[in-house]
Amino acid sequence: MRNPYHRRESRVGFPVLNPLNLVDPNGKEIYVLIDGEAVLANEENLKGTDYYEAYQGLMATESGKEVWDKYASNDKKDIYIGLSEIVPNGRALNAPGLDAFSLGVGEDGKLGDLPYEGFEIFSVVDLSQSGDKEIALVSMNATDFSKKSENRKFLNSEGLFHEIKSHIDLDGGTGRDEHVRYGVPLGIGALNWGSSSVDANSPAGKFASELIESNVFNISEYLKNSILKALKN
Repeated sequence: MRNPYHRRESRVGFPVLNPLNLVDPNGKEIYVLIDGEAVLANEENLKGTDYYEAYQGLMATESGKEVWDKYASNDKKDIYIGLSEIVPNGRALNAPGLDAFSLGVGEDGKLGDLPYEGFEIFSVVDLSQSGDKEIALVSMNATDFSKKSENRKFLNSEGLFHEIKSHIDLDGGTGRDEHVRYGVPLGIGALNWGSSSVDANSPAGKFASELIESNVFNISEYLKNSILKALKN
C-alpha cells in the first residue's frame, strides 16, 4: 500500500487553528476542528471562523460544491479538517482502509501523537464518532487562513479544494500521480500561478476559472491575469 501521507509545498496554503464539536447523527459528514473538538462543517458553524472564506469559495463554484457535497453526504468516509501553525501549506492523510482503528485511537476515541508533522492538531480529537468508516485528515496552514486579503481568500479556497480533490477524491498511486490528475504541472507541489501552465480542463483549471467567474472574492488584476495566463486549452 502506498504511503498515505502526502505533503504539498507552495505559496498556496490551506485547512485550522480553531477545532469544532457536534456529532453527526447520520454518520456522514465533513468536520472542522475548533478549540480541540470536531464540529460539523456547515454554514452556521463555519461563520466567524478562519475556515469560512475558503468554504465560501467552494460553495460559489460548481466544482467545489460538487466535491464538498459528495463527502458531506458520504456514508463510507469522514473528512476532518484542521488548521496548523506547523504545516507549511496543506497536507492530507488518506489511504484505502484508513479508519480510526488503523490510526490507533485509544479507549477514549482519541489518536494521541501522530507520527506526521502538521497532524498534531488531531491528537486530541475524538474520532470514535466515525465508527468503522474510513477517515481522511486534512491539515491547512493556520497563518494563511487567518489572513483576510481577497487574494489570500482565493488562494486558501483553491488550496482546500486541492487537498480534497487531489488526495481524497482523485486518490490513487503516489502523491505526484494525484497532483498530475489534479492539474499540477509535472505533479510537483501545488500551483504557482505566476509560473505554472495549467490545463484549463483539469480539475485545477476548472475550479480556478469558476472561482474567478463567481466574483466571490475581489482579487487583484495581477493575480487574475496570472491565473488566466496560466490556463491553457
